[in-house]
Amino acid sequence: ESWLDLLDWHEGVVGQQTALFGGSVVKGQGDGFMLAFPATGSAAACAVAIQRALSAGREGVQVPVRIGMHSGNAKAEAGDFFGRTVVIAARVASAANGGEILVSQTVQEGLGGALALGGARSLSLKGLTGQHAVFPLLWR
Repeated sequence: ESWLDLLDWHEGVVGQQTALFGGSVVKGQGDGFMLAFPATGSAAACAVAIQRALSAGREGVQVPVRIGMHSGNAKAEAGDFFGRTVVIAARVASAANGGEILVSQTVQEGLGGALALGGARSLSLKGLTGQHAVFPLLWR
């Protein structure tokens, strides 16, 4: 019961922050979510707000989530998104550590220095050819 309460709280934080920053929750799967935003800056600000809220914890339990961001065109169908952009975002998220926000080079360029980023890391992303640069968004 405590675990379900924590998951509900987590879902509430994500939904509230997403709405506050003008985004939408496309779908949730277990404790993971796909979010969509009209602008890179609002998506990044939301990611920071989510990390801050969840890292504060609930009833002494911290929730260090992994957030990955990518931007680009995606195919919209029946309230969901599909395509390479979605795949890259999911792979970037899976490469993040708990409590970390990783952004693709496309997002890094779109932010234009508005938020502090750490140094680039080069990753192989499952199912995609070549190396891909990702940057930690420094939110603490």
